[in-house]
This record gives sequence, structure tokens and C-alpha cells, in this order.
Amino acid sequence: MKSNKVCLIGNYKFKNIEDIFHFDFFKNFLQTSLDVDCIIIKNSEADNQIEKTIEFKSSKINILTTNKINDKITKNFLLNKNPDICVYGGGRDIFSKEILKIPRLGIIGCHFGELPYFKGLDTVEWTIYYNKNLHISIHQFDEEIDNGPIYLKEKIEYKKVKTFNDVRNNCNLKCMQILPKVTQKILNNEI
Repeated sequence: MKSNKVCLIGNYKFKNIEDIFHFDFFKNFLQTSLDVDCIIIKNSEADNQIEKTIEFKSSKINILTTNKINDKITKNFLLNKNPDICVYGGGRDIFSKEILKIPRLGIIGCHFGELPYFKGLDTVEWTIYYNKNLHISIHQFDEEIDNGPIYLKEKIEYKKVKTFNDVRNNCNLKCMQILPKVTQKILNNEI
């Protein structure tokens, strides 16, 4: 039986490409049975695009480091890899229509706010300002910002946390924990 291919995408600055194995987003996916076939790392400080293949356990993972998420090189890389689903693990990128159409099941990500009510930036602050419950939302990306089908919402407690940064860190930790689970459920047609 053919496995479903997953491509991980994120906005990170690694000194050494092997550092990805120590970062929660990548580590949590690589510890599952999901077939992570490729990784795209956007680094705005990168001078040029670098493609590298690394071995992890018994598989090879193609990694593209790029300074532009919607350029022709990224598009061709994704077309060549033909992932079933892409998972975005961080940054403030807006994907082009062309990129969004490549994965069979789309691109999903985690948003620090209850969609569709708290969109855009500073959602943690707005949630607290309005004295609402804080949620993270796993959703599929589309052409509008923080739009698209919502797969899961999970409440994040913040009343005992002292700083906005700590609240954001709690949101991030929860996102990194549940994104692999939601990805597997989407691939299994369970949600």
C-alpha cells in the first residue's frame, strides 16, 4: 500500500541543517509513522536556494532551503515531490494560489486564535483584551488569510500565565504536539 507523503514547511534560521532534528515541529513529525518526504525551510537571510538530501532512520528526506516561499524553485520542488499534504509550522507567509493547489489535501497549519473569530496577528492579545477563551485552531489554508476549513480547535488556559510571550509559547507547544495527530487523521479520512 502506498503511503501518503507529507511535506513540512516553516520559517526558520538554522546554522546547521541537522538542527531540524532538535526542533519540536520537525522532531514531533519525524517520531511518528508519517512519511515525511520533504521539508521546505524559508530563511530570509539565505543567499540562494539549497537542496539537500538527509537520511533519517531508514528514509531519505529532501530539504529545500529558500529565501522565498512562492518562487519558481519552491513550486518546482513541490511539483517534483508531489506531497499529499503540506504542514506549515511557523512564520507569517502567505502562500500563492499555485503553491496552495499542489498538495492533494492542501496545506494545513496552526493559528493562535479561535477561527473564524480571531484572525491575523496579535490574536493572543485581542483574545485576552476581550476576556474570551483562547484557542488554537488547526485549519487548511486558502487564498484568504486565516480562512479555510477548520479541523480542530483546542482551548489554551492563560489565566495563570504572566506574560503574553508565555501564552504564545504555550500555544506553540500545543500546536507542535497536535499537528502530527491532525495530519494523520486527515490522511486517514477521519476528519
